[in-house]
Amino acid sequence: MRTNPYAGVPVAELTRAAARLIACEPGAEGDKTRFDVMDLSAELMKRVDTQFRRDDLMQGTIKSWIARMQVRHLGTGPEEASAVPPTDMQDDYSGFSWLSPQGERKVVRDMIDGRGIRVLFVSTGGRTNYEILRATDLKAEVRREESNVASRQRAAAAEQQVNKVQNERDRWFGFTDAMTPMQKGKVVKALEVIVRNGGRAVARRDLVREQVRSGAQVRPHPKYKRLLEMPSGSFLIEKDITATGMDLAEFLILKG
Repeated sequence: MRTNPYAGVPVAELTRAAARLIACEPGAEGDKTRFDVMDLSAELMKRVDTQFRRDDLMQGTIKSWIARMQVRHLGTGPEEASAVPPTDMQDDYSGFSWLSPQGERKVVRDMIDGRGIRVLFVSTGGRTNYEILRATDLKAEVRREESNVASRQRAAAAEQQVNKVQNERDRWFGFTDAMTPMQKGKVVKALEVIVRNGGRAVARRDLVREQVRSGAQVRPHPKYKRLLEMPSGSFLIEKDITATGMDLAEFLILKG
């Protein structure tokens, strides 16, 4: 029993063989060409009934190839106006994914359409309303979308940095704005120390701000240099909040 030479051959190679036979001049290789057409047609129909039995579009495409080969070399079957199958099938993009501004995009199917054009069904964010891209457009699409993602990431990073600077400024009420990093480091070290006041634990920075908000004023004192005095007459000295804390109080009072 004669074995079909196309049995088990990958679909990509079958499409190249079909393209060659459709382009080949009738009778160019005599009986060999006719046997090739019959063998290839049989194998392609087998794939239609098995591998592509649920894929109507692929079935129609393959049947159009078979019709063209048979009309050209056997003189049978209806002529169908289908394009020659592409020969660049060595790459399979199924499963290929990349990032876009709308989320992850993924090729869920790589196939030949009814016109013989290699197309990709692309899902965005796992959705099933697929976009169809020509395979030849994929690389440009990926470059464009990944460039957009990178631009957005840079913009987001810049905005995050601006927010970080603003948050830091708000945390120190503008007190450290004109300071060098070394000076600011000393301020932070002195004023983030936790102290006890009124039976509770509080950072010196927050204690100073609370006292100023409650109407405290910085006053000179012969013994303690400066006092942070409350309207009630109670007060804090530099030993309580440090000279830096007293400077912060004066800054906040002037700032209003």
